[in-house]
Amino acid sequence: MSDVGGLGGALLLSQQFEMYRWEDHFDRQRRSNDLAVDNAILRQQANQLVARYHQLVFDYNELLRRAMAVAKDSDHKTDAIRRLENTVRSLEAANAQLRLQAERDQAQIAYNELVINDMRKRERERDPDAFPFQLD
Repeated sequence: MSDVGGLGGALLLSQQFEMYRWEDHFDRQRRSNDLAVDNAILRQQANQLVARYHQLVFDYNELLRRAMAVAKDSDHKTDAIRRLENTVRSLEAANAQLRLQAERDQAQIAYNELVINDMRKRERERDPDAFPFQLD
């Protein structure tokens, strides 16, 4: 009987170990599945990060291109503004010279009128019928 008891105990232990092995196998399988899911999630997140990085690089390059175009346009406009400012200064200087010349011409005209009036006066005094009409 003791052999049957020993055999029964051994069989019981064998079944218990078999159950532990199956439990261990399922635990490992579950952990492996959990790791596979974690790895898939990490790969997906890494792919999303790479996609975001590429989008950021694209956006940066686009902003850089636009900034360079704006800077170039600004340089052209700055040059045009400088040319226009130089033109305005030149025109203002020419205008000032023309005003001075106009003042000199007006003074010369006034002087010439005085001279002409004086000459007419003398001519009238010399010959009153030479100028029957008044020009002033």
